[in-house]
Amino acid sequence: MSKLKSLSCLLLMSLLAISFGGCVMTGSKEDMLRSGNADLKTGNYKLADRKGKKVLHGWENNHQAMLLRAKSAYGQGDVNQAVEVLTQMDHLCRKDFCPNETAHIEGMILLANLKNDEELIKKSQGRIDDLKRTLSLQQYNTLMDYYVDQGRPKDAAATFDKLRVATGGNLTTEQRMQGFVLYYSVFELEKAKGLYRELTPRQKTQVKRQFGEIQF
Repeated sequence: MSKLKSLSCLLLMSLLAISFGGCVMTGSKEDMLRSGNADLKTGNYKLADRKGKKVLHGWENNHQAMLLRAKSAYGQGDVNQAVEVLTQMDHLCRKDFCPNETAHIEGMILLANLKNDEELIKKSQGRIDDLKRTLSLQQYNTLMDYYVDQGRPKDAAATFDKLRVATGGNLTTEQRMQGFVLYYSVFELEKAKGLYRELTPRQKTQVKRQFGEIQF
């Protein structure tokens, strides 16, 4: 196995680890996609391609259907068709918001293999890292909300510590405000003081309304 293909396999494994449930859908079109992917596994590429086409007729630019068609073409030995579909997928995401990041990344890894393009593999790794980071931040926010709702501010503050590490300290203004409130509420005053300095004037006014005169 070539170095590029080995790297591609590692990237796909990493992508699978973060995309569980990320592409769950319901309805007849989704059933068609699942059936088409099952056809791929059994080598029934023509039938898989027809199912991909059918989905795209009613669901234009669906990334999973495009990926299904590209894999079907590749399975039938039509590399040019596979490259064409995957290039179109990439162009759509560059032009507008990407509707399915995980399918897009998988498509780009396949495209990199077909074109023997190591630079594209590196870009795909970057996108996987960004996706991991986004999912991680979402999970931290969900967990903090849960702890606050449960009346567990210390646990919420501890989770915010992890969020700060995950962002490398690059917090949004809203996150700084959130962190300050959590730290101040559980008397972690040194941490609260550091974030207070970074609050906007408007946020500092809001804080004073909530807590009164701020004392460290």
